[in-house]
Amino acid sequence: MADRKILLAITELGGYPDFRAEYGQAGYDLVAVNSMRKAISALKKQSPALIVAEFNFQSDFRDRSSNLESLLAVTQE
Repeated sequence: MADRKILLAITELGGYPDFRAEYGQAGYDLVAVNSMRKAISALKKQSPALIVAEFNFQSDFRDRSSNLESLLAVTQE
């Protein structure tokens, strides 16, 4: 059996359909987290083939528009 790819799913607020079955059918092993801090920690341990995350604009951030920017910075390291 071939190695399955890892999909990192980040859902902080939720309210979306559950796509776990679809991710599995597409050949991904799901790693699901509910905070950006946990997602960044997971990225330091393994390299997912795909990242699925929600975008929540937060005007109270001084130098960025969301936590996604922090996540993307870690993926570039």
